[in-house]
Amino acid sequence: MQSRVRGHVVRFAGWLVCVIGGFGGLVAYGVAQQPASVPTKLLWVGVGMTGVATFIGGRRLVVRARRHLADVLGSADQLESGSFVLYLRTFDDDAARRATQHTHLWDAGGLLRLFFLSGRTQEEQLAVALRPAGALVAVGRPGEDLPEVGALRLYLPDDAWQTAVLDLMRRARLVVLAVGGGQGLLWELSRAVEHVAPHRLVLFVDLLPDGYAEFRAAAAGVLPQLPDHPLTSPFVILFDTGWTPAVALPARRSGLERRNQLAADLTEVLGPVFHRLNARD
Repeated sequence: MQSRVRGHVVRFAGWLVCVIGGFGGLVAYGVAQQPASVPTKLLWVGVGMTGVATFIGGRRLVVRARRHLADVLGSADQLESGSFVLYLRTFDDDAARRATQHTHLWDAGGLLRLFFLSGRTQEEQLAVALRPAGALVAVGRPGEDLPEVGALRLYLPDDAWQTAVLDLMRRARLVVLAVGGGQGLLWELSRAVEHVAPHRLVLFVDLLPDGYAEFRAAAAGVLPQLPDHPLTSPFVILFDTGWTPAVALPARRSGLERRNQLAADLTEVLGPVFHRLNARD
């Protein structure tokens, strides 16, 4: 259950743990570069690894604190038509969307980058990228103790969720569906194709080729022309006025990762979507 007091306490503790872990990791990295015996170097490598683990644990605490402090919608009536983006996904994917930005750690550069990458979750970065179209709104998982962060949560009764979701689809400025498994998601996809204009539907794909192939086969009765996996993810699928799909990928970049890489990539590929929405408003 949400508690703002607990949220503030956990956030402070999380940041403190991050500072301790980050400081320990950076000091260990610096000392390990100096000439020393093998046992000493191994000792400082162990200290550095402990610092990294502590830092990652601190970030997880901060994310949990934000879940305590997240706003929750009491009713769909609070949403003005055309002012929000509806985010559809399978509830089983919520844990994956809770992950923060990561990088490889097999070299010193990766270790240093870890401490400066964004602490936002994938869903939070998705919300940032979609902000030009409106606030991101999602139906909350029934019975969850804390809402996820990123999209505003709206909780619906089990016996009326389909009617409510259909109404939200019609009223949303944009509908974003994160592809995955489950009959509920396929139902939402079929209703979106029936009731949402093509320029108002975006498919967000963060699956390996095998997982995407399973979704494409399951969705063949709704969207028979979904494109092949581009062998890199995440990516989005956009539709023209005749429901012809096209993969949208960001321009390939070299060099260091950006602090909010997912948000930056999605902002780039969703530019045409925002332009079409503005042109039709």
